[in-house]
Amino acid sequence: LHAHYTATGGVPIVIGEAGAFRKKIPLSVRLEWIRFFADLAHRNGMAVVYWDSGEDGDGTMAEFDRAGLRFYEPEFVQAFLGAMEGD
Repeated sequence: LHAHYTATGGVPIVIGEAGAFRKKIPLSVRLEWIRFFADLAHRNGMAVVYWDSGEDGDGTMAEFDRAGLRFYEPEFVQAFLGAMEGD
């Protein structure tokens, strides 16, 4: 995508609806994945929209507790944001 669109034509790329099941995949695995995924996107000039399903069920990708106004796993959010900033 970068070589064909962004680098040659200046077309911005947004990767939407990326996510990982919070209760089915261990945090350590998801941290490794989000750092790799977001860093790769960042290095190629792309933006990522993390899909937050908004519910706290078994098959959820929610990272933000809308009722409690807090992140379920702040370390996951920080890993994502840090990778998107190039840290």
